Amino acid sequence: MKQMIKRIAVVLGTVLPMIPLIAADVRTNEVNGVVWQYTVTDGKASLGLGTYSYSGRAVIGSMPANLEIPAEIDGCPVVEIANWGFFWLYTEIESVTIPEGVTRIGGGAFSSCRALRRVVIPASVTTID
Repeated sequence: MKQMIKRIAVVLGTVLPMIPLIAADVRTNEVNGVVWQYTVTDGKASLGLGTYSYSGRAVIGSMPANLEIPAEIDGCPVVEIANWGFFWLYTEIESVTIPEGVTRIGGGAFSSCRALRRVVIPASVTTID
């Protein structure tokens, strides 16, 4: 019985975190020469997929050293930078400007961005995980 409970816990621990990705509307779109990957929920965009993986990052391909996050992508306001959105793969980022309207910066969003020296955070950000 204990073994079965452990197996169920492992399966649930693996599957449950993926449910938001399955239900989310995952999109890519180019804005000012940067290809963004994001999810849309209730007409609002969240940059990145919230996963600690190469495929979950917020930008596909190269990005400028001085990054300006768009306030809107494909008609959807950007309200969140997902967990791990710009994690260690983006070692070349030196500065980031987050637009007004973003309310949350997820955990590990800029983790290991070694060159990052400046982040402009608007007053609209109420949560930094």
